Amino acid sequence: MTYLRIQWTLRRVAITVGILALATPAAAQVQQAAGSSTPIDQVLLLAQQAYDDLNYARADSVARSVLAVSIPITSRQRTQALMIIVASAFPEEVEMQKPTLARGTLRELVRNRIDLKFPSTLTWPGLDSLVEAVRRTTFGMQVSGDSIQALVGPDAHAVLRVRSTLPGRFQYSVVTGPNDSVIVFDSIAVTTNGQLRIPAMRGERPTMPAGVYTVVVSGTDSATADMVTFRYPVRVEAPQLEFIRIPASIDSSKLLPERAKRFGYKSLIPALLVGGGAYALSTMLQPQEGSIGNTISVDSKGMAVGGGMALVTIVAGLLDPGRRIPANIDANRAFGESFRVAADSARSENARRLTQYSMTMRFSLEPR
Repeated sequence: MTYLRIQWTLRRVAITVGILALATPAAAQVQQAAGSSTPIDQVLLLAQQAYDDLNYARADSVARSVLAVSIPITSRQRTQALMIIVASAFPEEVEMQKPTLARGTLRELVRNRIDLKFPSTLTWPGLDSLVEAVRRTTFGMQVSGDSIQALVGPDAHAVLRVRSTLPGRFQYSVVTGPNDSVIVFDSIAVTTNGQLRIPAMRGERPTMPAGVYTVVVSGTDSATADMVTFRYPVRVEAPQLEFIRIPASIDSSKLLPERAKRFGYKSLIPALLVGGGAYALSTMLQPQEGSIGNTISVDSKGMAVGGGMALVTIVAGLLDPGRRIPANIDANRAFGESFRVAADSARSENARRLTQYSMTMRFSLEPR
């Protein structure tokens, strides 16, 4: 359906050209000079021809027909049509001049093209003076920059230069999707000449993945708050940036035990044997004669000695750190060193990838 509509619109433009050709005696020569130009360019040539013939009303009407077509026209074609309208509204013949119309159209032109200059075929000193007067009082903005910008490294930026006729604040945003979701945003202070910088990376990651985006550039008159906004499509070519994963710490599950297992509660059996042996020995060494008191005293001392030795044995077993295993200690040391070397190597490789990362931004810097 869209294709058929475009075809129909192109035929309508061609019909318009044909009608105007019949109405203009010199149109045949104009069309022949146009060669392979588009129908829109042919209509603009007819408008120029009408202006050259001092037929300002027809020149204005034909130029406005270009602005009214439903098919897209280029920025150059739009500017040319507006200049013909201005020139037709402000010719040298004073009685034919329409200064209000000329100034209003000129403001529209200057807002988008601050370096606007009329071709010699459309201007005269009086019109040049009018253009300068409008330029001095109208806030206009112009954006320029390389259409293809290669960005290498984490600190690289794409640069768009902005200029204005009057001091203003400027900002840009990179948006995507039907709702214009903002990916990047930045602004600069009041100036008439500055740079908008779009970073390639933020936080060591590409600012935007590969795809098609829209750069919206706005300028606001610092005195009147009058705003001019342009939209530019930009295609981003950005490969994936992948880093080597570096573990936060060494994997302890791969470490070998550096000591043998503790004696621990296994010391209970030796403690019983030591304690029992000490008690038995104290019993065997008690005096042969003596009172019952002496016997009880000797038994009590034997139990105390045996219990103490048993307790010491148990405590020693529980506090035993285990025997050192030199081979495992050396193996763990080597494993730790290899981990540090691998981590340092990964960090160096990640830094290299970051430094050498390259992306390309392709701008179409024709205002939309």
